[in-house]
Amino acid sequence: MKPVRLFVLSLALMGLLAACGGEEADPQSAAEPAPEPATTEAIQETPFDTYFDLSGLDQEALDRAMQTIDQESTLEDITVHVRQTLGDSRSLYIIFDVIYPGEADPAEYFTARLASGAVSDPSQAEDLPGQASSSVNGAQTQSDTMTYLAAFDFWEPTLTGQTVSLLIESPAGGRTYAFTWTPENEGFFAQASLTDQTGNTVGSAALSSFLLTLEIPGMDGDQWFSLANTLALLGADGTALPASLGWDADGSRFFAQVYTPAAAGSVQTIQAGDYTGAFQ
Repeated sequence: MKPVRLFVLSLALMGLLAACGGEEADPQSAAEPAPEPATTEAIQETPFDTYFDLSGLDQEALDRAMQTIDQESTLEDITVHVRQTLGDSRSLYIIFDVIYPGEADPAEYFTARLASGAVSDPSQAEDLPGQASSSVNGAQTQSDTMTYLAAFDFWEPTLTGQTVSLLIESPAGGRTYAFTWTPENEGFFAQASLTDQTGNTVGSAALSSFLLTLEIPGMDGDQWFSLANTLALLGADGTALPASLGWDADGSRFFAQVYTPAAAGSVQTIQAGDYTGAFQ
């Protein structure tokens, strides 16, 4: 997929994206000033809180969305520790540390892929089908440690219960760290038909805990930009819910990472320009 553009609406990534490694958002697209960057201590101790406002989820929903991995691999004195994941059946956010034998080099950024099945030979790895987006962002959190967030989003609910391998590669290549597990992250998934003011169906929307996707045939990048500026997720009483969305578009398809995930059932409808839809 060749992205058209990346924009962040409302709060944006909560600190770490600005630290390194990700595409920068158009400053004119932010509806509010960016928050203060997170401290290195916060990134190390509560990394997901650096990216997300999780206050809309109760403890049960958080427990279902998180999974402890706690796997380590050491190659040529550099250790990669995959700590924990957050997500659902369409999104997987992975925290991992890169620990150096001496001083960490913030100019060196590791890359990551999410492959299908248990991978013993990285050269034979196959990416999971249906991927909408992926990114890796990181920051130096200790003198010898870089802490990264790898993010993977998919158009369809395919992740939960499927064996995957995370392949983390050193900046210069030559070293690939492989970690395999079966994601247990769970969340909700709801769909809606999008209709125009005359009641005609023009497309569809799908919402999961951490991802909103839209599909409207015939749309282009400029049209998505105009539509995204009017996008709102509404509760049962018609009130717009707080939403922080980082979005991109690929032809007739649009995806938005949801950095303020809401509880299942709390989002009833979607509005985008002249289009509306009710989630089922």
